[in-house]
Amino acid sequence: MMILPAKIEKASTGGAWEFYSDTPEDYSAGIDRDTTHDGHATLRLGSDVAVKTQTGDYQRIERSPGQYLGHQIRVTAWIKSSGVVNDAGIRIRVLNANGDVIADDGQRSQRPVRGTTNWKLYTAFTNVPQDAAAIRWGFILNGRGSIWVDLDSAKLEIVDSAAR
Repeated sequence: MMILPAKIEKASTGGAWEFYSDTPEDYSAGIDRDTTHDGHATLRLGSDVAVKTQTGDYQRIERSPGQYLGHQIRVTAWIKSSGVVNDAGIRIRVLNANGDVIADDGQRSQRPVRGTTNWKLYTAFTNVPQDAAAIRWGFILNGRGSIWVDLDSAKLEIVDSAAR
């Protein structure tokens, strides 16, 4: 499979969106101008051949998470799917200075996007510990199928005044 562009620059507090997979030859990721949401092109992440244990991620990293420390955060985005055999959805991982995951969205293999769905607003939450060094957030597809994400709707935001 072909990977279309590996990085897409979008205005936000984080870096560029990046595609990642241990088996990139089995996934494709890129802007789909034929599938729109709210009048603009969307990201398509998909695979016709991946097995259940393979994943494709489209993500960005907040490398200066200071404003999020000690807070609960929420990631929201409009997503639609086609033929998702395993599961897919939003993925949040909070990393310490060593790159270890110290908090996540808690969904693991229970992500809500499955099968074929129309556009729906999805949400995931996590708490950001005081020792967080980065927040990696985006979208994951486990196995085969396709998801489309309205990147213009994708948001990372604080949803409380202070988490414990």
